[in-house]
Amino acid sequence: MKKIITFVGATIIKMKRTFRIPLAVLAMTGIFSLFILPAVFAIIGILPLFTFPSLKRQENVIVGPVDSLPTLPKLEDIPQNYKISLQVGDIDTRKTEPVLPKELYIEKYPISELGYYIIQFKDVILPEWSQKVSDTGAIMIGYMPNNAFLVKMTEAQKSKARGITEIQWIGIFQPAYKISTSFKPPHNGTSIITILTFPHVDLDNVKSRLISLGGKIDSVSDNKETGGHIRLVIDLTHLANIARINNVMWIEPWIEPRLNVPAVER
Repeated sequence: MKKIITFVGATIIKMKRTFRIPLAVLAMTGIFSLFILPAVFAIIGILPLFTFPSLKRQENVIVGPVDSLPTLPKLEDIPQNYKISLQVGDIDTRKTEPVLPKELYIEKYPISELGYYIIQFKDVILPEWSQKVSDTGAIMIGYMPNNAFLVKMTEAQKSKARGITEIQWIGIFQPAYKISTSFKPPHNGTSIITILTFPHVDLDNVKSRLISLGGKIDSVSDNKETGGHIRLVIDLTHLANIARINNVMWIEPWIEPRLNVPAVER
């Protein structure tokens, strides 16, 4: 450091004699070069080490409306132990994940964030197999055909689960899988929808996210064991954003109950 200061001082004196620049200006330049500029570069260098919540969580990324909702094919000609059946269609686990619109697709959860995954086993699930998953700290939510479970876990827990020999496929429970095919295009205009949440979640957090999207809560019921039930009035252009809310499990149009009284024969 002493050599650097000596060099900068000599350079300032030389510039003063050569270019007749006032000593005060040169002194300020030296201070800037020695202390301020390195500090600026140091700050820029460490910025990438920080993560900001607004950039971190997938559900906080606001996306535009989707032109058409994806539908997965109904797969009849594949072995049952390679098929996962969802309400929106089937997944062939011999392949990579289906091609989905970017608005309804999550590539990866942040490392420390709990996310929802589908785990498929190689055969009919034995109790000791599912126990191995639970031993990683993951939460088993419910069975999915065929030989699969919906699981809540972190990236670290998922890495442990990949080491379980009885598991043949792990994939994210994508936002695209949460939207009922009963929604008919165009997907815009205000409508009443029903939202189901996963069990044991912070329902108030889900509600605040929905309100931030411009939604109006019509009714709410919460059962920690089976999940919450929210009736919402909202513009359907926000379907993708609702599906990206981590703790939302399913979205469908609200259908007004009707009393079906059989006609009485006279």
